[in-house]
Amino acid sequence: MKKVIRLTERDLTRIVKRTIREMEKDRPLFDIEAVDCDSPIEGHVDIDDDNMIVIRYCRGNKEDLEYLKEKGIKLLHKRFSLPDEDSTFGY
Repeated sequence: MKKVIRLTERDLTRIVKRTIREMEKDRPLFDIEAVDCDSPIEGHVDIDDDNMIVIRYCRGNKEDLEYLKEKGIKLLHKRFSLPDEDSTFGY
């Protein structure tokens, strides 16, 4: 027999945060690669199917890398409907 379990939004947020933290322990949070760029572009951030933040940035542009990390974290928070100011990852 199946049971119906009711969760509040707060409970669900807590479960998602804990799941993300556990995933972070098992594997890296970021897949970062420097690429050669022909034009001065900002780089690219995406979230893959395993919820890893994929970053491609122009080689030698460390300032953009930090910005892209923050952007990736915000995208991950948006995917799980977490507030941006509540950084689970300590950034």
